[in-house]
Amino acid sequence: MVPSSQSAKDVLATFKLADNIYVLGCLEKGLTIYTQQVRALNLVWSMIEAEPDSLHDVAIVGGGFAGLTAAAGLLKKGAPRVAIFERHAALCPLQKGSDIRWVHPRIYEWPDEGSELPTAALPILNWNAGRASDVVIEILNGWSAIKLYRAPNQKTEEYTNVKHLRVTETLDIEWVGEKLGEKLGSQTITTGYREKFSAVILAVGFGKDSATLPYWRNEQLGQPEMGLGRRVYLVSGHGDGGLVDLFRIRIAGFRQDRILADLFSDAPQLKSRLRELKQKLSQGLLKPDELYEQFEAIADNRGSGFERIRAQLQGMLRADTMAVLKLSPKIDSFRGIFTSTISFQNRFLLFALYKAGGVIPYSKHAMDMKDQELENLICEEYGIKQSDVVRRHGMKPERMITEVLDKKSFANIEDRLKTLGAQTQTSDVCWSAGYWDERPKGLTRIDPDESTKRVWHVEYVPPATELVAKGFVAAVAGYLESIEGRESDFRVTLHRTLIIGPDPWLQQVTDYMGTSKREGSKGRTFPFNHGTIGLAAVNRQIARTRLMHPDEGDATYRESSQKDMKELKLDEFAQKMNEEVRSVLAVPMLDAKGEYAIAVLFADSTKPDIFTHERISAIVTMSETFCSQLKNIGGGKLWNFQWNFQPSVGRPTAINSEGLEVIEILESPTPPRAGEIRYLNVEFTDFIVAQKAAEHA
Repeated sequence: MVPSSQSAKDVLATFKLADNIYVLGCLEKGLTIYTQQVRALNLVWSMIEAEPDSLHDVAIVGGGFAGLTAAAGLLKKGAPRVAIFERHAALCPLQKGSDIRWVHPRIYEWPDEGSELPTAALPILNWNAGRASDVVIEILNGWSAIKLYRAPNQKTEEYTNVKHLRVTETLDIEWVGEKLGEKLGSQTITTGYREKFSAVILAVGFGKDSATLPYWRNEQLGQPEMGLGRRVYLVSGHGDGGLVDLFRIRIAGFRQDRILADLFSDAPQLKSRLRELKQKLSQGLLKPDELYEQFEAIADNRGSGFERIRAQLQGMLRADTMAVLKLSPKIDSFRGIFTSTISFQNRFLLFALYKAGGVIPYSKHAMDMKDQELENLICEEYGIKQSDVVRRHGMKPERMITEVLDKKSFANIEDRLKTLGAQTQTSDVCWSAGYWDERPKGLTRIDPDESTKRVWHVEYVPPATELVAKGFVAAVAGYLESIEGRESDFRVTLHRTLIIGPDPWLQQVTDYMGTSKREGSKGRTFPFNHGTIGLAAVNRQIARTRLMHPDEGDATYRESSQKDMKELKLDEFAQKMNEEVRSVLAVPMLDAKGEYAIAVLFADSTKPDIFTHERISAIVTMSETFCSQLKNIGGGKLWNFQWNFQPSVGRPTAINSEGLEVIEILESPTPPRAGEIRYLNVEFTDFIVAQKAAEHA
């Protein structure tokens, strides 16, 4: 997740259409399900932080991915009432049952590091790459779970088949629809309503797809033709949607979520070169009209690896289809497409398809020729049937907004709507780790207690990361049990560095293992400089409780330990340390250069003097073996996805331990190092990913 440092007030301004009326995502470009979800959570975060008084009765117009994610965020934070209005008969209606579209949370981030990560890794309504229909099931299951565990004072209402809805400037909404759960016998009840809300979120989408073949509807473009000869298609429109259909028509077995992973499995140097180009493009160091020439230079370089990509793609071309790509009247050559705002990966794939002879661009335009006349001309020239014309000309989201606002409201916001259309709603994460499990007292009127802190501030833990960590943690726990016996009271876990929002955090990736019954859930997040684990991570040295002095009493030692933990701000984000704990150990695992911690092993015990130098040395040796094996994760369905992790981000100012009475920093043994591994983020995946080490060769 890319962090953002924008203030809540500034973020909220990019969504604000009028007082307490917000537009969510429908004016944005280059959209994915993931970025819309991030925008939804950014909006809720900014509303809570900047205008919390408006959240007691929130209406969300639109029950797609963005609307549902906003509703889920509000419920997680304790909003008393959330009402959803969907014009269709079901939530997430466009993608529901869509088996032909494959979606991936970071598909348009390629070739950035981490762009192959197959999970959205969101704290709310998380999902994995797959068919759109399967993603809908994951999202709706997550939504049902959030509703199931809402507080008794919280209320959700869902209205579907909403055929009439109007929002006034005073936030009164009138509508006709079916309320979920209300039936007369087996029949749903359609009723007219009018209510006042405290805030309205317009997650109305982009309007009706007027194409003959709507984008999310199931059709047969990607299937082999049953007749003889070639079928010729005309693709009109070269945004991301049009290009995806072009690829489906021409590339056998095309899946948007994995095509580039397949093509680049053995081309890490070329991928690195493309990553450089994309970065320069985003930084303004490369102009959009220079991109095509850069691609040509790569193609002309016999050592770049492009020829293998071209040959492989040529071998994947379907023998039963041809495709003509009609260029926009504003573009007079094929290279002009590459100056547009379509995703980088689709631009490169289009270039490769062109070089493989898989597409015929058509750019003949007469000044007085209408678009339909040009289509007819192309169809006549290539013998294309009207039923084989695929139109992807985009939609008009402004129309959807005007349809739900009454005339007076629209007159007041017309200029503001144009301003919002020219701005960008950030899809960088604005919230901090664990934010969605901490309910503000302003909404719930409840102070968090110690039992709450055992399970709050939870973020997504990849199941594969947990699995890998469990084996190591279990080994350490077994070692301690062999020394202390089953009657002892100790526990062990592993934390990893996690980047969410503008700051690094430490996340517990396994439940505690050992003989103790003291609890603490996996997934919990902690500030990077809090507690003993933070002390070890920031200072990049092993931290422990010192051994008791011969004449030191237990009560004095306990009091000093509790004082140290307070100094390290342990109880701000976690429950207070158990007063029976006498021994604590935190072993950081560093990157190859020792610049930052990628993980921290933590253990504690109710017995004093458990972590002697000899035992710590043994645990460090175990940790070194664990670190040495991380680089070998990358075969079959298991992969450690690296992140664009900056050492300056992961290395806050060192903590001065001189004022601590019991907790101490050890000069030796030195912490283990994980070699080339920079981030612990293991996931299950069906994709083939190019070796990361080779990218830097």
